[in-house]
Amino acid sequence: MKWLAGLGTAIVAAAAVAAVAAIPEPTQPRVSTVEAVEASTDAAASQPLAPGASASALVGPASETTQPDAGALEATGTVAAPTDEKPGEGDGEFGDGEFQNDGTSSTSSSTSSTSTTAPKSSSGKSTTPTTTPVPSGTTPPPPAPPPPATSGPVVISPKPTGGITSLVIAEDTMIKTGMVLRAGDSIEFRNGARLMFGPGGFADWQGTVTSTWSNDGKTQNLERDIEIFGSGDIMFMKGSLPSTIRFVEVDLQPKQELAHYPLHWHHAGTSVSGTLVEGVVVKNSTNRAFVPHASTGITFKDTIATNIQGDAYWWDRPPFQSEDESENSHNIVFDHALADGVRNHFTDDRGYRLSAFFLGAGTGNVVRNSVALNVKPSHPNNCAGFVWPETHHSQPTSWGFLNNASFHSACNGIFTWQNDGEEHIIDGFRGDGIEHGAYKNVYDYRNVDVSFVKVHALGWTINGGSIGHVQVQGHTLAGGPVVFSNLTIGSFAVNNGGRDNPGTYVLNNTNLSCGDIVYQSVKPGTRVVIDGKDC
Repeated sequence: MKWLAGLGTAIVAAAAVAAVAAIPEPTQPRVSTVEAVEASTDAAASQPLAPGASASALVGPASETTQPDAGALEATGTVAAPTDEKPGEGDGEFGDGEFQNDGTSSTSSSTSSTSTTAPKSSSGKSTTPTTTPVPSGTTPPPPAPPPPATSGPVVISPKPTGGITSLVIAEDTMIKTGMVLRAGDSIEFRNGARLMFGPGGFADWQGTVTSTWSNDGKTQNLERDIEIFGSGDIMFMKGSLPSTIRFVEVDLQPKQELAHYPLHWHHAGTSVSGTLVEGVVVKNSTNRAFVPHASTGITFKDTIATNIQGDAYWWDRPPFQSEDESENSHNIVFDHALADGVRNHFTDDRGYRLSAFFLGAGTGNVVRNSVALNVKPSHPNNCAGFVWPETHHSQPTSWGFLNNASFHSACNGIFTWQNDGEEHIIDGFRGDGIEHGAYKNVYDYRNVDVSFVKVHALGWTINGGSIGHVQVQGHTLAGGPVVFSNLTIGSFAVNNGGRDNPGTYVLNNTNLSCGDIVYQSVKPGTRVVIDGKDC
């Protein structure tokens, strides 16, 4: 990669701490605006650091092979982009679950309760992205040689401009120490560049505390005073340390390639445990939003993902019916998280099983007080605000699920398609309906207020609240009864005649009587039992 000089085209990374053992307090001094210069250590060392700067800053492309000392911002050898999901990966035994992967991106739009801003230009102003084609037959100039090898960090003299950092990341850049941003700071990404936090690296990005969202997403504040924008993505890798990312605006358009996401923890494992992402907005993303993949102990609080292509909160699925847990994430918390405006991912032009919150495999994971709005695939089919997919049959997938809601989904509020004996408790859900499959499982819904429930699977319960309409579908496998208790139900229809097995549906303490049940197509052996009486 080219060695770039000048702030307008440089790759710049600033560090304000020499040690990486702890994240500094917000009162630590900020690194001033820096101007990148191509220099050896001897030349750069003659330039003094700005008053208050507690560590040196190194600027360099990811292809640089020098090894600065441990306390410095470090650029290392080129890092190959890891492969997260598999293009065209299907949903196994369910034939219509195979993704249609033709490499095209969707042009569908979603309706949002709040207007979203267009991606920002290099000047920081909102604009509509454009693409300039490369003339046919044009040969790009050869890359410039790397800077001279040095035995230590390249020191850049900051300019005294009031303590504001304006960084430009124009090529893949790796950091192995802390990066500090405060109110007024910004990072611009160009050329699809990636900012990587390697072993010892962490982000300490803390903007001014402000309101986030409320009123089921009808009120949203999408502006923050730390801005990260442009064409690129951010990845935290194995060995990186816990980060604090608070009240930051991320308006990134990553490459439409696998593993390029605005905020992505990639196989970081337990090294990032304790990471806090609070009050962060991710908007206008061309490739998902928050991706804690094969990582442990990350909390997302008061976050917003808006105008997102692909599942907003997501990580990779394990191989179908596999016991390989290498893709799983653990102790992930989505607390008062919002997704508004989710449309097809570029790997699937239908939007099949598109979700705002993809409830991935792992243990100790929690989603609470969170809302999904406007999940709008171009061809609605099994999409939902919250999705448990069938690829997790052989994996632990029990989530703590408390007081969540989904509104204006083109399909469902909750969609599950699992066959397992693991207990799942869904306590408090409002809005769009529930489509519950696949064949048999142990889900316990409590305190719901939903427009409908579609029954595919057997052996689960729903207790407390209200349901607009219950539609019983067919059953592929035999299983235990589906039990409805302490509910107000608008209507109840049985249409299970087209599948292999009958079902038993038990209604306890509801407003319905046997005369209220509508029988459409009924499999012989089907039972409806209301308050102990067979209908």
